Amino acid sequence: MATPELALLAALATVRVARPDIDSLLVAFSGGLDSTALLAAAIRTRPQHQLPVRAIHFDHAWHSDSTQWAAHCVQIAAALGSVCEVARFATRPAPGNSAEAWARDARYGALLARATAHSVALTAHHADDVAETFLLMALRGSGPHGLASIAPMRDLGDGLLLRPWLEVPRHTLAAYVAELGLPFLEDPSNSESRYDRNFLRAQVLPILRERWPAANRTLARAATLQWEAAQLNDRTADAELARLGATQERLPLTDFVTLSAAVQHQMVRRWIVRAGVPLPDANRLRRICSEVVLAAPDRHPSVRWVGGLVRRYHQCL
Repeated sequence: MATPELALLAALATVRVARPDIDSLLVAFSGGLDSTALLAAAIRTRPQHQLPVRAIHFDHAWHSDSTQWAAHCVQIAAALGSVCEVARFATRPAPGNSAEAWARDARYGALLARATAHSVALTAHHADDVAETFLLMALRGSGPHGLASIAPMRDLGDGLLLRPWLEVPRHTLAAYVAELGLPFLEDPSNSESRYDRNFLRAQVLPILRERWPAANRTLARAATLQWEAAQLNDRTADAELARLGATQERLPLTDFVTLSAAVQHQMVRRWIVRAGVPLPDANRLRRICSEVVLAAPDRHPSVRWVGGLVRRYHQCL
């Protein structure tokens, strides 16, 4: 198993093959154990990668100690030899919406706003996170894209988002932080079992590891295989969409209706993703492929969801 520093350098070397002109690293820094390890590793390996490193801390103001947490992050970044920007969010999720999902979207939105064509944003997701997410998505009945859990790299606007530690277990990061003698924060919400992820982490995975000690690594490997399958599905769908003459707003149905239901489902999903529209749930996606696609030519049915609408019109979606 590679050390955290070697794993980070290997991931950056991979990035430089595709983006040789990267000029800066931005570390998402919560102040917890994982991101403390990441910021320390990014700064300590600076002589090798030769990139300036800065951090960003997200303050959702949900906890009475959030101001102190932000101050801690600024201090730790300074002690390590970097700077930490604090991004504060004044808005709140709409009633009935998931607070976790809203907070995650807010954080990635803040990273996106700071992305440039030459920047790489880093997050400290690790193998244990992948295992938890894989189980969570499996229990939700997800397909390959959901079971892929956490992608090692993806576009972030004009820049890149990199997760260099998806094959590194958390205990390795804990040992690294202990060796450096770095303080870190403990978010009390991480122990609240009412959150599904915390329940899996505290109650389910320990039992699985008693029977299968390598469960975390095995689940992470399964997620990697699903990610590879999802990438292949996307490339196949992209080629087929191009053949059909699809655009961002329009998907012609003349030849589309001759495809199998499974292929149609994958293509509609990919078409919506490429349009930058939030994906509908599985039920609405099925309705698009049945009620809308298969409607009589003189009808114009539609399926609407939060953030999107698909309508049949002039033999197109």
